[in-house]
Amino acid sequence: MGHEAAVMRIRRTTIHWAVLLLASIGSAGFARSIGSGPIVIVAEGDSLTYGQDTASSRVLPPINGAGASRSATPYPETLERLLGRGYTVLNHGFPGDRTTEGLARWPAPPQAKVVVLMYGTNDCMNYGGYSSALSVVDYSTNLRTLVQRRRANKARIIIVAPPPLADPAADRKCQPYRSAAAQIARRSGAVFYAVPRTLNMWSDGVHLSADAYARLARGVLPLVRRAAPRG
Repeated sequence: MGHEAAVMRIRRTTIHWAVLLLASIGSAGFARSIGSGPIVIVAEGDSLTYGQDTASSRVLPPINGAGASRSATPYPETLERLLGRGYTVLNHGFPGDRTTEGLARWPAPPQAKVVVLMYGTNDCMNYGGYSSALSVVDYSTNLRTLVQRRRANKARIIIVAPPPLADPAADRKCQPYRSAAAQIARRSGAVFYAVPRTLNMWSDGVHLSADAYARLARGVLPLVRRAAPRG
């Protein structure tokens, strides 16, 4: 009986440790599945983030409560396709928004690994039809606040300068806003991207053509990959 009892104790001990091992493996696998969700990127800005295009024949339906049609290739959606599996890019663009409206419209974005901010065209030119354009000082103050807010959510920040405009006079007027955006990026440690003038393809002189939106996505792509590598 003593021998049989000893054998039974050994068997029970072996079964006990086997159960613990399987539970440990299962927990590790479950933890990996939780941590393997998509990396979230938020693209925030005005109609150029929204992808507004009222001139092309192939367009996407409106989003975010806006009414304007969108290009077939808005840069956030194109960026998601280029990044591939494992990334989700949310389009938080709204036509006419300045930094002022952006602060109010997107007060608490979902937890994102990277936030791409592209404001300034309406701050400078007041295409949204507000009582007045924003001064460079007010634009800078708002943009700094946007950066700080997203940083508080542990996001890495990419600041994209207001893209070029077809009208040379309007484009020169927006240059101080681009310089301010670059300075804020430098001082805050954010990544800065100046949209090249060679992107000069528009659907209406302000909003980009389908090809130019796609090229903008390709320009931002390596910055996002460095800020949020997969794996």
